[in-house]
Amino acid sequence: MKQVVEYQGIPVGVLMPRDGCLSFMAVKYDVMELDGERFSSAAEAREAIRVHVRRRDPGIRGGAEALPSGGPSR
Repeated sequence: MKQVVEYQGIPVGVLMPRDGCLSFMAVKYDVMELDGERFSSAAEAREAIRVHVRRRDPGIRGGAEALPSGGPSR
């Protein structure tokens, strides 16, 4: 099952199951460096996105805004 991941209400990527992990496919430039990274959970991916975006631009608020939205994608 695929999960869309949003950061501050904007879709930034998709998590896809792969080899027992979740593989991140970036769709926004701000998180492109995380493309292909594998995570053990959606929560771990959200935290990595939050940390990454805050490092790129410390002025951006980085709370729990990176959340998978909706159900499975087709």
